[in-house]
Amino acid sequence: MSLRCKNRLIGINAHHKGYRAYGDAYTETYIRLAAELGCSIYRINYNPTTPAMVSYIRSIIDSCHSHGMKVMLALDDLHGSAAEIRDRMVFTAEQLSDCVDYFQIFNETDIWCAQTDENTFYDSSDWTGMSTGYYNPERVKICIEKMKAAIGAFRETAPDAKLVVNIGSRHYPMLDWYIEAGLSWDIIAFDIYEIDLWDHALFFDSMAARYPGYDFMVAECNYPANDGPYTEEEQAEWLHRFLTIMDSYESDRMLGVIIYELMDQPNIETDGTWSGEAHFGIVNTNPDYSPGEPKSAYYTVQKLLLGNT
Repeated sequence: MSLRCKNRLIGINAHHKGYRAYGDAYTETYIRLAAELGCSIYRINYNPTTPAMVSYIRSIIDSCHSHGMKVMLALDDLHGSAAEIRDRMVFTAEQLSDCVDYFQIFNETDIWCAQTDENTFYDSSDWTGMSTGYYNPERVKICIEKMKAAIGAFRETAPDAKLVVNIGSRHYPMLDWYIEAGLSWDIIAFDIYEIDLWDHALFFDSMAARYPGYDFMVAECNYPANDGPYTEEEQAEWLHRFLTIMDSYESDRMLGVIIYELMDQPNIETDGTWSGEAHFGIVNTNPDYSPGEPKSAYYTVQKLLLGNT
């Protein structure tokens, strides 16, 4: 079996520099693993601020393009004042707008806005995050200001750049606040780690009606590893189900789906307590942090993307 929507981007997330499970010595291996998986888009988070950092990320982008993959660059650094963020975004737009296919502006600002300064939930009475009371109004104001600076910098410096804003789960009130503040971008992306809690087609239809000027993506998806240990077969089955569900959703506005993520990150699990972030990969990481053997999920996705391999 293979997916029917051949024009839809299907890809993988990776990290690279600064992440122990993504050593620089194996950069080409990671990109090759993604290409051999059948990916058509590669998502990476990186926030360049110097010419050397630009040169580094350009080498990754060039390699991805040479393997036939588009690149989504997630500019996930929310730190600093609005003025500092604007300067960073102007620099990135000037240096990389000619080679990056999609720029994601920040990452899941809804999650940060749902918390207090003590890292507790602001109000979890509506766990879906679909009501405005779920969010900390002071943090919402901060994110609106920073999003204005970031999107404004790109619109002025690289008006043709394709901009993505993502949210976790169904947390669309954040999108409403950004739009009410006069902001606009190109693609709304959703990070989805639930498969049976709601009807995805109905949800996407409702989002298409609510945001008529936007295309959509799934920027992250995977078996909910944060819920606790799982088997490789459970992860493979989840990804098979989710990609099949997305394949059956026939909308020209749904541009792509990106799996989170390529490599396990065992170094995150430092105290013996289960950490989902350490186990989202579809490729194992060896004890010396070199790339290990692909998991069952890798071959399951590969078969969906490439057919019998």
